[in-house]
Amino acid sequence: MGNFILDGNTYAAIAGSGRTISNANGQVDLYLFQINTTSTNNGTVLSLPPLVLGTSDPVPFAYGTTGSSVVIIGYGGGMGESWGINTITEINTSITPEGYSYVSNDFITLTGVTTYNNPNGPGSESITNNAQLVSGDSGGGDFIYNAATEQWELVVINEVTGTDNYGQDFSGFVQLDTYAAQINAIFNPPQATTDTPTMPFPWLIVMGCLLVWVASRSFIGKATGS
Repeated sequence: MGNFILDGNTYAAIAGSGRTISNANGQVDLYLFQINTTSTNNGTVLSLPPLVLGTSDPVPFAYGTTGSSVVIIGYGGGMGESWGINTITEINTSITPEGYSYVSNDFITLTGVTTYNNPNGPGSESITNNAQLVSGDSGGGDFIYNAATEQWELVVINEVTGTDNYGQDFSGFVQLDTYAAQINAIFNPPQATTDTPTMPFPWLIVMGCLLVWVASRSFIGKATGS
């Protein structure tokens, strides 16, 4: 736990506010702590707005379907912070990482050109994803655009990178909804009924123990984008 700096402004951590969030195996995956809602910069008081957590699955790219955009943010590869925008290509994909027994259900962005044919006749549509995860990006929070509300929502967390059975590089993300019950218990005790809450920004989520692994053979390039 520590102070949070955003756009050069420091928001102080509140001592004793830390809380752990565990996965289905009882291992700590996330760490939440509270920060002061305001910061003073050159005499100006700055207040942070609430951070909205997504409540629904993203839409994968398919023929006739645009697919949800995801902003990928990471600090891996020894290159500091970088980011890029991809299109979700698969959702709820089951992955068993090498050396582990559990199965993780992830959202996927395939790297490079992805083409889907028209299931009802001739024609195809393609997208190109350029942003990729690398070792060290694990745990970073990523945002997906909600067209209905016209805002970016924190939905997924960097989790996995590798190559699929067809030799195509991919990046995988675990949905924050996985931890909704525990997050709700912290933010809205004890009457929480919704699947995922709106999180006041004075709380930060630190993804401490999520693992980026090689699903096939080798790590892939650093996240890049416009």
